[in-house]
Amino acid sequence: MMSLHWTLPTYQMLIAVPGSISTFGGAGLASLAGTGDFDFKDRHQVLKDVHSLKGAVATAKSMVELAELIKAGKQTIEKN
Repeated sequence: MMSLHWTLPTYQMLIAVPGSISTFGGAGLASLAGTGDFDFKDRHQVLKDVHSLKGAVATAKSMVELAELIKAGKQTIEKN
């Protein structure tokens, strides 16, 4: 993940980080509590990983905020 974090700015890409919840965005675990045990029949077990869901929601909010800032900046440049 760190390689991606260093590579993306090289290609002029921005990273939307969800603050202190998770520096890597919404990364869900396939097993509850990280034990490695999972139920093959439960195809939506990742949705029970509350911490990862909070990280995903925070990442999405950060992405929206970043897009709004970029749009506002472009509008300011166009006015001048």
